[in-house]
Amino acid sequence: MIRPTIIKNGAKAAAYHADVEKAAEYYGGERVPSEWIGKGAAMAGLSGRVNRSDLTNVLSGKITDSSGKRQLGRIKADGEINHRAGYDFTISAPKSVSNAALMFGDEEVLAAWRGAYGEAIEYLERHAETRVGGQTVRTGNLVIAAHEHVASRAGDCDMHVHALTANLTFYKGKAYSLESQSLFQRYRTADAILHASLSRRLQLAGYAVRHDKEGRVELADYTPAQIRGTSTRSTEIDAALAKRGLARETASATTRELAALATRSAKVLPETREAHLERWTAQAEALGIKP
Repeated sequence: MIRPTIIKNGAKAAAYHADVEKAAEYYGGERVPSEWIGKGAAMAGLSGRVNRSDLTNVLSGKITDSSGKRQLGRIKADGEINHRAGYDFTISAPKSVSNAALMFGDEEVLAAWRGAYGEAIEYLERHAETRVGGQTVRTGNLVIAAHEHVASRAGDCDMHVHALTANLTFYKGKAYSLESQSLFQRYRTADAILHASLSRRLQLAGYAVRHDKEGRVELADYTPAQIRGTSTRSTEIDAALAKRGLARETASATTRELAALATRSAKVLPETREAHLERWTAQAEALGIKP
């Protein structure tokens, strides 16, 4: 599933993801995988692991283009810069895919997931637009800081990537703010591409899959009860919908997203991988989940 949100404060977003990465290194001896992706990132000279300084700059609209150093946005009467930082496209793996990759270290499932979310991001990037001279023009490039996370706020297996998309794109060598409407109109199509690609990649690797009525894929070996049993957040969302006399199967996508936001708990820094595995192993044993 792909869920877009507006990044309200670029410096805070950069600080949070830097803190998560540091905590993962300190407590677990490993880092949160992060990298610059997108054609726009390459144009901005950004590659490899994401660091806090670079992320803060691009989310603040500070960029160097063919005309030199730039500050995107508008200058208000008090001299303050008014610039929207960007957008967080949170891309979450199906629960069975998360369980297979994280509980049991299935590298083929992990590779299928990474390839699939890469296709979804590429689709969004192809449709990136800006406004030049009062006209909307297609740019086809984005500046994205991708951070992979492994757990939900409730501590369940939850393989997801935060595609932090800066509010900038390049057109003929010059940086401009994004025309965001195009991305928000297309993220549900990107979600369909994500699941179609993941389904194809899993089947090519020899896995049996099944799909729900919306085309979302799960590994066929996982029962609905096993998926629900490792989906604390889904249970919380279902309860919120039930209070309104709604069900996940009949509620609109927008209603489900609002329920997800309403039940979201505060962010916490990561536990050690050992702590995660201990919880996940106990869940797997209790639910009869096997590799």
